[in-house]
Amino acid sequence: MKRKISSIIVVGIMFFQSLTTYPFITEAKENEQKEEINKPSKITKGLTNSLKYTKTILETGDTYDSVFPDSALAKVVAKEATGSENTTQLVTQADLNKIKSLNGYNKGISVLTGIDLLVNVTSISLNNNQVTDISPIDQLPNLVSLSVKNNQISSLILNAQNQLPKLTTIDIENNPDLNTIDIQDQPQLVDVKTSGYTGLRKLTTVIAKNNPELVNLGQYTIRNVYFSQVASLTKVELVNLPKVRKVNLERNSINELKVTDLAIEDLPLGENELTDTVFDNIQNLPNLKTLDLSKNQLEEVVLDKTDVENLPNLMTLNIQQNLAIKLINVQDQPQLVDVKTSDYKELSALTTVIAKNNPELVNLGYPIMQNVYFSQVASLTKVELANLPKVRAVRLERNSINQIELNNLVSVKDVNLNTNKITNDSIEKFKGMPILATLNLNKNQITNINMLDDFPQMTTLNIDLNSVSVLPSNLKTKMPKLSRISALNQTVTLDKAIVVDDSDLIINNEISNFGKLTDPSPISNFGTYANEKITWSSERIKNLTEVSFKFSELINVTGIDGTFSGKVTQPFKKSTTPVINADSEIHYPQGTKKTEAEFLKDIQAQTTDDLSIKSDFEIMVNLKKVGKYTVILNVENMDGIKANPKEVTVYIDAVQGANITVKYEDKSGNKLAENSILTGNVGEEYSSSEKEILGYTLTEIPTNAQGEFSLEEQTVTYIYSKNPVPAKDITVQYTDEDGIELAPTETLSGNVDENYVTTAKTFTRYELIETPSNAEGKFSENAQTVTYVYRAIKADPILAKEVTVNYQDELGAKISETEVLTGEIGETYTTVAKTIDGYTLIKSPINASGIFNENPQTVTYVYQLQNNPITANITVKHLDENNNELAPSEVLSGIVDEAYTTNPKEIKDYSLVKVPTNASGKFTTEAQTVIYHYKKNSIQTSSYITVKYVDETGKEQAISEVLNGNINDSYATTAKEIKGYTLVEKPANATGKFTDQDQTIKYVYRANTDEVNLDPDVPARNPNGDIQPMNGAQPPIEVPKSLPKTGSQPANLIFGLGVLLVFLSTQWLHRDKRKKDKSHNC
Repeated sequence: MKRKISSIIVVGIMFFQSLTTYPFITEAKENEQKEEINKPSKITKGLTNSLKYTKTILETGDTYDSVFPDSALAKVVAKEATGSENTTQLVTQADLNKIKSLNGYNKGISVLTGIDLLVNVTSISLNNNQVTDISPIDQLPNLVSLSVKNNQISSLILNAQNQLPKLTTIDIENNPDLNTIDIQDQPQLVDVKTSGYTGLRKLTTVIAKNNPELVNLGQYTIRNVYFSQVASLTKVELVNLPKVRKVNLERNSINELKVTDLAIEDLPLGENELTDTVFDNIQNLPNLKTLDLSKNQLEEVVLDKTDVENLPNLMTLNIQQNLAIKLINVQDQPQLVDVKTSDYKELSALTTVIAKNNPELVNLGYPIMQNVYFSQVASLTKVELANLPKVRAVRLERNSINQIELNNLVSVKDVNLNTNKITNDSIEKFKGMPILATLNLNKNQITNINMLDDFPQMTTLNIDLNSVSVLPSNLKTKMPKLSRISALNQTVTLDKAIVVDDSDLIINNEISNFGKLTDPSPISNFGTYANEKITWSSERIKNLTEVSFKFSELINVTGIDGTFSGKVTQPFKKSTTPVINADSEIHYPQGTKKTEAEFLKDIQAQTTDDLSIKSDFEIMVNLKKVGKYTVILNVENMDGIKANPKEVTVYIDAVQGANITVKYEDKSGNKLAENSILTGNVGEEYSSSEKEILGYTLTEIPTNAQGEFSLEEQTVTYIYSKNPVPAKDITVQYTDEDGIELAPTETLSGNVDENYVTTAKTFTRYELIETPSNAEGKFSENAQTVTYVYRAIKADPILAKEVTVNYQDELGAKISETEVLTGEIGETYTTVAKTIDGYTLIKSPINASGIFNENPQTVTYVYQLQNNPITANITVKHLDENNNELAPSEVLSGIVDEAYTTNPKEIKDYSLVKVPTNASGKFTTEAQTVIYHYKKNSIQTSSYITVKYVDETGKEQAISEVLNGNINDSYATTAKEIKGYTLVEKPANATGKFTDQDQTIKYVYRANTDEVNLDPDVPARNPNGDIQPMNGAQPPIEVPKSLPKTGSQPANLIFGLGVLLVFLSTQWLHRDKRKKDKSHNC
């Protein structure tokens, strides 16, 4: 017995031990499976360079020196994973997963193959090595920090494919071969540190895009992208970097730039190689206030409304030292305050300056407080300034401006435009300067200052060294505060004068000083002044081409100081009056053709200086009309001196014209009526007319129906067409040799003499014997017949498609049995109309007879129902008790035995007494009358309202209530509390007024679902109406989405069974012992 007990205990202990070791066995198996799963096998793009890196695959039996071919790296990894630098030991993923930080400072590492297996590493520091390619640092999901300072890396390329989701910091300082930085789509990257410019001598490209956490890039500064003095740097793209606050890209060689979607306020881009396209590549910078583009290669600086969308808060633009700049055009910039340029020495190419609609602009040009300033720029020719409310002064002296607009400069007090090429057209565009006090226009090309607008605050006007000849008297009105005018040294050159035939030179004095002519003094060449005219004798100017005089006097108006002086030059030329010689008269036959040149030659017209003579010959003379005409000859020499006009008389003599023949013909040229002959003199007008010709209609009127007689004969022809005469019809037949028709006869119609053409038909199993001689011809007054004769072709009979014969009424309804005919192709068929009782044939088909062919055919006879006797009408009346008509009578019509139905009418204040017995029935041959009787309603003073309480099926759940009241009295009802029910619908007429009609109000209830379900076989419903499971029914068991870990649940189950077995064994032993004790006691 003891042996049995011992055996049980041993078995239990062994079973328990096996249970305790089972989880460890299963866990080891799981780890092996994990290692197998973690073995990557795909090729991924490297972190740097443009190389592709093959993902490392860890095989069973691999050692550290086989996985990591760089022995230095293998030692560092082995040490970190196992504590030993032995690289021949086996490597497992489990050991590699233990590595959280890897430090390989100055270990001589050059190749990083295998480092991608460190999937749990958070920090990698490989400073001071010889690494050139860090593409193996790829797909490291936990990597946070990467430091590769002092290596030989040439490029840093990072994008979403690298799968480095937690990477925050990269330190790539002191990599002298670095040429490219391209970082895109890094969700957590904050810092990328590089060397200063001395360590970036090969860097050409910097790209950073879509990096939401990036703060620093480049030489380390706070919240900066900083690359400066990198002479090799030519390309930069910064896109969507919301946390960058500063960008510094000065003093590089950038010629390709893109900066968009940043929150920066300043953008220093000075000393690069940027061109005009820079403005297209700076976009969506809502906070940018300062843009520095100095020392670049700009030629045209253009900012307009499209730029406002990208740079809405731009305040300062620096474009100094752009030596090739030609155009500055700044418009519609809401926040722009300052546009800085160099002085004249560095603006030698500038031609145009435009600034419009810039409400905050204060400075434009060389930096001077609140000024538009461009001076000594010899190339500057065009300036437009408009709507600049904060500009205080305009200084544009000593340029070459010949086009200028100054408009709506409401704060400008001082305008200096001295020494330019400004003309009258430009000063006319000076408007909208209400506080302008000083206007300097010295040394320009102005001749008329009356073109100036009103300037109510103007005090000083300087116009020295222009060409002004008149100081207008209204100037004081236009400029009421004007106190000084300086108009010295005007240079006035008058239009060239002509001195005729050695006469004296006399000119008017047109120099006016506020309405008063100035005294000319001195006058050159002994000229004299009298009666507002200046005279030079012919003797004094014999060998001269110009004379002059000077003037100088104080401004001739009270309250205005200044002097008006200058010199007036009168150029002149001596000339003689031309003389015309020509015959005084000439005769031409009527109808002669002559040009003006021929006419002048005929009259031998010439001048003393052989000048070109003009006349009104072609206007005044009608060569086609007999008469006497006067022609005036004129001539003017090159100095504008005209000769005395010469008159020449032109006679047009009558000439008999050739006859005009008027003909009347048809289209074929056949004569239809006698010709008409028209006669007259050459040049006289003629008019022909058509004739009425019996049986013909005029169809063409000649273009020369009217005209003029000439020396040549003319013909006018009216064309007519014969009126159509209906011809007899032409019958076309298709028969066999026996005269039997093979197809329906055709009839052709037309007019006499019109052409006709017939064609043969093709019939199955028949051939045409002969084409009739009259197959083509003309319609005539006699009927014609064209017969095509065919011969049957002997061949095996071919069954044709059926011919269906229908008999129907006008509506298409079948009224007799359909017949079906059959036969062979080419055989003839014939159908006949039936005699059908009650119907008359009204339409016979055209194919009542014909030939069987390969297509089904239908023959339809149409009948009409024979007339039925007309019935009498039925009159429907609506009468009161006294037979008074309450509504108009109705009359119904129909056919005998047709049914009819009548209806009562709704008549106000009346009720139907009785429905007549003949309210419905049938029409007969006799007239009938249907009478509806009504009685007047008694006046109703009250009505009833029934209030019902029903469930959703309409079944009453409580006793109805009845309310009674007078018409127009108000009523109100309320819902009842009904046990086991809930109100679900309150009626719209729960309250209202009594009317003359009884009313019904319904409250609708729904049975509560939380009551005890009396029928256990019927599932109850929850409050939402969903069926609940019956008592004892279990809800469905949810299947786990993933299987339990290997060994967990089975191990627990077996472990429990083992404990239970040991417990039962102990109890059994204890029970046996008690039995033995009991037996001993006995």
